[in-house]
Amino acid sequence: MKTFPIILIAALTAVSGMAQVPKSQMFVYQGFGSNYGTSFGHTGGGAEAAVWKGITAGADVGAIYPFRAMAEVFGVLNVNGSYHFLAGRKGKWDPFVTGGYSLFFRQGVANGANYGGGVVYWVKPRMGIRAEFRNQQYSVNERGFPEFRIGVAFH
Repeated sequence: MKTFPIILIAALTAVSGMAQVPKSQMFVYQGFGSNYGTSFGHTGGGAEAAVWKGITAGADVGAIYPFRAMAEVFGVLNVNGSYHFLAGRKGKWDPFVTGGYSLFFRQGVANGANYGGGVVYWVKPRMGIRAEFRNQQYSVNERGFPEFRIGVAFH
């Protein structure tokens, strides 16, 4: 019987600690940007899972396409870590930074990186508006694909 109070305290501690973890979310987005004078769009979606105290792990996949030549569409897969500054706090605003690996693909593949940040404004408890800046780079010497994304997030 002495183990029951220990198990009860451990369970209550674990439940109270869960408030520190951000909620996992799925999202869809439409991005707009410019690369060396060429305007492009970026349509995609992804998800991120809560890991620990504001840290999440996630991935998103989408298609980047120049507005002038839709035949030049290519895909990009991002695998990222993110940090949510206000994780576990009540409120409608959820600012974050993100960065990680990018895989560009079309007829071949190219490795790269991405970084950015933004905010989710939770309109309803399970639905929010996600706005972010993201830069996709496939080479250190290139400017990459800087873009502004707007989308919808769901818990």
